Amino acid sequence: MSSKTFPLEKIFGSRTRVKIITLFTTGVKRPYYVREIARNIDERLNAVRRELGILQKVGMLTTHTNKRRKYYELNPNF
Repeated sequence: MSSKTFPLEKIFGSRTRVKIITLFTTGVKRPYYVREIARNIDERLNAVRRELGILQKVGMLTTHTNKRRKYYELNPNF
C-alpha cells in the first residue's frame, strides 16, 4: 500500500461535501440556512444545495423551516 495520503474529497466524493461536513462537525453546533452555508464555505449555491440534499437523504442532516428559510443542522442520532 502506498504511503500517500488521499484528500478527504476522494473519500467523500466532493470538495463541497467535505466543506459542509466540516462546517457541521467542527466549531459552533447550530442550524444554518443555505446561503449562509454557501458563504461560510465559499462554494456555489447550487453545489451546496445538491450536497445538502445528499446529506439529508442519508440522514446526516435534518431540516426545519423558519420565516421562509430552510435550516439544516446535524442529526445528533446519525
